[in-house]
Amino acid sequence: MLFKGRQVLIPRSMQKDILEQLHEGHQGNEKTRRLTCQSVNWINTNKDVERICNSCETCQEHQNTHRKEPLIPHKLPMRTWQFIVSDLFEIDNRQYLLITDRYSKYLLVDEICMPVTNQSVTDRLKSYYALLGRPDD
Repeated sequence: MLFKGRQVLIPRSMQKDILEQLHEGHQGNEKTRRLTCQSVNWINTNKDVERICNSCETCQEHQNTHRKEPLIPHKLPMRTWQFIVSDLFEIDNRQYLLITDRYSKYLLVDEICMPVTNQSVTDRLKSYYALLGRPDD
């Protein structure tokens, strides 16, 4: 097997079979292309994905049934620390908690000891609430 990064390079003799397997879910051009790009590669992959999706009756039948959901705007905060958002991320196998105040865009980043649990995140948030007050949302 040959790899290009994480993608397996597929020989011409197997491309049609692999593409049919990736297309089995009939998810349309974009999702099939994304799935293909994540796992396999060959010359003109995108054109082949487009060709198989455009010639698929099931995909064409359901193409316009997936309506886009309207964006629901967030409530705008009127003061600092009224609404916050948080997320976890990892750098060099170390876990961090990111907290952002939506009014001021002020960032707080804190390392969380492994293993990350609900309790460890809750404890860290509570320590910030004790220091800065409890946000509304």
